[in-house]
Amino acid sequence: MTVEEYLSQYGDLKSRFNFDRASFTALKATLTDADAPEIMDDPVQTSPSKEAPYARDLERLYYLRAKIYLERDLLIRLKTEILELAKPLNPKEYALITMRYIRCEKWDNIIETMHAKRATVFRLNQALLQRLVLPENALNVKEELERFDEQQSAC
Repeated sequence: MTVEEYLSQYGDLKSRFNFDRASFTALKATLTDADAPEIMDDPVQTSPSKEAPYARDLERLYYLRAKIYLERDLLIRLKTEILELAKPLNPKEYALITMRYIRCEKWDNIIETMHAKRATVFRLNQALLQRLVLPENALNVKEELERFDEQQSAC
């Protein structure tokens, strides 16, 4: 994994976390809605189901809740690691790392905030990416989420 991939994990995970939270909220609202039985029933059923109504939806709800908790923990760990990695940098470099990879700001906003030319900011970013060294046990979010999915499918 490159330094840029490592740093970019935070923004990707943050988006995934927000999407899963929205999915959880929508599913929970659907399950507690008075009209839910009409909405959630399968229109075509070839054989009678032996599981309770909403069983799959409840399992999905529990799965999403567990995944959200994991993603939140991973976000905290990754943010801590990134900030530790950026600690020895000078204030401009630290600001660039936090704006781009923690706050997930667009390049135009970063350029405006830093009062620098586009080429200067990109050059600073490239120099940082080449100079930074990943921690020995760098968190790999993709592997953690795959491990979680394997554990959930085994249950």
